[in-house]
Amino acid sequence: MLSAAAFAAAAGTAPAANDRTAQGNDAILDLGRLGLKPLDAGHDNYSVLQSAFESASAGNCPVIVIPPGIYRVSRPLRINHPLTLLGGGAFDMNAARSGTVIVAEGFSEPVLSIAPAVEDRLRGFCIAGLLFDCSHKSNGMSLRRCADFSLSRIGVRAATGFGLEFRNTWDAVVTDAFVSECGAADASLGAIDIAGEAFGDNTNSLHFIGARVESSRGPSLIVHPPAPGAGPQNNIQFVASKFHHPAGDGSTPPTPNLILHPAQAIGFHGAQIFDSGKGFPVIAFGRSQAIDPGYAFLGCDIDVRVGDALFGGDIGPGHQFLGCTLRADLGAHEAKPFHRAGSDQAQRIKSLNALYRIAT
Repeated sequence: MLSAAAFAAAAGTAPAANDRTAQGNDAILDLGRLGLKPLDAGHDNYSVLQSAFESASAGNCPVIVIPPGIYRVSRPLRINHPLTLLGGGAFDMNAARSGTVIVAEGFSEPVLSIAPAVEDRLRGFCIAGLLFDCSHKSNGMSLRRCADFSLSRIGVRAATGFGLEFRNTWDAVVTDAFVSECGAADASLGAIDIAGEAFGDNTNSLHFIGARVESSRGPSLIVHPPAPGAGPQNNIQFVASKFHHPAGDGSTPPTPNLILHPAQAIGFHGAQIFDSGKGFPVIAFGRSQAIDPGYAFLGCDIDVRVGDALFGGDIGPGHQFLGCTLRADLGAHEAKPFHRAGSDQAQRIKSLNALYRIAT
């Protein structure tokens, strides 16, 4: 693998006297001109990609461009310094792969891990227009101790566990993320997985706009309980997002669709939350003795067909529903209960919330 300095020199970004472009924040590395080759050439692109990411350690915050193509990597990739990573995000997630696709082969670690090298948090990076194909062997993208970043038109396909993991991560905007065929069938990891860090901190202030989770192999989303020594996850919003549980073969994974442990100020706005595995509720809530745990559902469509109920777990007074449609598919299956455990939970939420319709 090229050293960061050698790579920067080859890319024409090594500092030069009176060269403000080379030393500034507008250095652009076009990896298509630096040895990156698509999959059909039988080429391992790990060294070129990792060298490009490490070139950011010089502090120039480069813009790294990966042309459209399918690129194989034999080892997990790491980003430890601020950069802008751009691909050709023209792929159709549900059909033939096109655009910029990075394919993981031969390893089980996350295909891309993003974390600070030495600082408290990795801040100010941007990743857009890439699809990561995990080949049913590895996890997807892991973000740990990151802040003040953005992800846009990011896709993850065919992970053994999480597609997108946010651990002890703050202050980010995620737009048009697509996660397909991810999640663990034992419900230990969600396709989107949100957690804190033991004796560290929680995850908060994340804003997902237009997230789509389809064909899951486990839960579409897990918000994990507080880690030891950390507070609950909080202030996370899912706007105009979709959590579609049935797999591509028509089956449903043997899990709830969403697993929501006690948290604070987490909201779903105009979301579709569709179905669960046989014998499971669509949304499973955890139990908590905290004073103000809760989730807010505003204008959401929550639907059960194969699963056994809309909700499971503890629907306490902290959970709010406003203008939501809660329904079973009466035309195809028998009517499903509102709550799998008993009518007291159903009556509580009906009494405390302004629901648009309950069709069960």
